[in-house]
Amino acid sequence: MGALDMMSSDRTAHCGAECELVHTLRNKIRRCEGGTYEEYPERQDRLTERWQRVTSHAAEQMMTGRFSSLHPARQGDVLLYDMRVLDPATGTSAPLCEDAVDGGHWAFPLRGQWDRDGRRISDKGFTLTCAADAQGKCVRFGYKPWKTTSDGVVLANYHQACIRMVRADYCGNEGTTRDGMLIDFYDQLGIQKRTKAAGDHALPFEAAWNTEGAVCVAHTRVPEHMTIAHLAQICPRLRGRLGETACTEAEAELGRLGQALLFNRSR
Repeated sequence: MGALDMMSSDRTAHCGAECELVHTLRNKIRRCEGGTYEEYPERQDRLTERWQRVTSHAAEQMMTGRFSSLHPARQGDVLLYDMRVLDPATGTSAPLCEDAVDGGHWAFPLRGQWDRDGRRISDKGFTLTCAADAQGKCVRFGYKPWKTTSDGVVLANYHQACIRMVRADYCGNEGTTRDGMLIDFYDQLGIQKRTKAAGDHALPFEAAWNTEGAVCVAHTRVPEHMTIAHLAQICPRLRGRLGETACTEAEAELGRLGQALLFNRSR
């Protein structure tokens, strides 16, 4: 995926084949649930290139009859789409996605497919993900699954671990967070760094994470949804690594509790 500037409508009076692509995607989008696009022919590179050539004028003509926005994410190489779903009965449209943290109902194509539990199940095709969803958030946090660092670290595993963290999916089979929860997270690659805070502003350590879920859990993010005691019952692999004494930030960072990719703090 590449970065494009905002394109004005007067630059493309005719869109040709791109209009056909938008028309096809529009029909597919009508049938998708929760912003997740689960199947598409295996032509990701060609489709991405063609998507990048679809301008606000062409896309919105086909989707809503109004102008849409094309907005590059802050990392610079993810192009976000303001997509709307057309109701053929009334002719009205509604945002496909919920508001992202920085505003806007952004969506973008992401190579691969995920199930409802946030588990990557295929490298084929692509998912139309919302920027407000876990998969989209983790891309914008910097964990871009198609990238490899200069040191040869593949970020796909960090992206998967991030999805687990965002969802508070400790055992790898159930998200337990809720909207509006404040978390501070970081990694040892330097993509995200720990926030320095003191006193009442400091958040306590919550958990360390890898692709399977939590490596250890000091406290659960939303006790009404999941307690340490219940987690011990339903997730045997975490027994002995639950609670503030068994799961400390220092031990987790040293890898003594298992291989961790991400770490977070929360209330």
